[in-house]
Amino acid sequence: MLGLAGISILATVYLGILLPTLAIGYNQYACIEYGRRGLYTLEPLRGIFYIKDTNTDKVGLRDRYGILVEPIYDNIVHNSRNRPLGIYELRNNGCYTLYNVYQNKMMTSNISDPNLQDSICQILDKYCDRNAYGHRDRLEIRVTNKFKAEIPLSHVKMTRNGINSYYDYSDQPYISEDSVTLRSGEFATDSVVRYGDTFHVLHYSYDVKRDSTVLYNIDLKTARQSTPQHEELNELAKSIETLLKQ
Repeated sequence: MLGLAGISILATVYLGILLPTLAIGYNQYACIEYGRRGLYTLEPLRGIFYIKDTNTDKVGLRDRYGILVEPIYDNIVHNSRNRPLGIYELRNNGCYTLYNVYQNKMMTSNISDPNLQDSICQILDKYCDRNAYGHRDRLEIRVTNKFKAEIPLSHVKMTRNGINSYYDYSDQPYISEDSVTLRSGEFATDSVVRYGDTFHVLHYSYDVKRDSTVLYNIDLKTARQSTPQHEELNELAKSIETLLKQ
């Protein structure tokens, strides 16, 4: 049993440290497995902080009492001109989910299959290394379900910079807009000027079928300073087809 001295010490710790900390609304003893990334809060609500998983460098959100968003995202964007206050983009692997901080709930995502998105990103990294993609070369892959095409299963917009891949999250056209719709197996060529350099664009459409029924469409575009080869995009489409049939 605690003696009088022990009780006095516990009372001092509780009244002098624990109680004031909890009373001001910020519980520093919650989420102790994650550190804060920076010493700033998120607007418009003060008391919301970035947290970071030091093992993965992924980020999330916490408030005064605990975790709001697990640290599983590459980046979180708030107060952007395209989003109202309180709506944050949780970005990862080239896709995003909207999070409403006022209601503490996830909203819409720009894709419907994050696992497929992640797998395609891994394929693209190896593909770019194998085909010697250079500085500022681009790839755009859009996979849709033919029976539910409103939201793509996956949509990756990637730029290479050395051995690193960078993703574009905007809703604007990424490489170019075609004036014609390609049928499965068709290619289209074009060119665009980026940063004063000319990039050669190759566009390819490929339907994934079961028997004679079209299940998915894979739409692939690449913009390279060197001339892209048809065989490259056909190989890439086949790799993604294997994923879809698993």
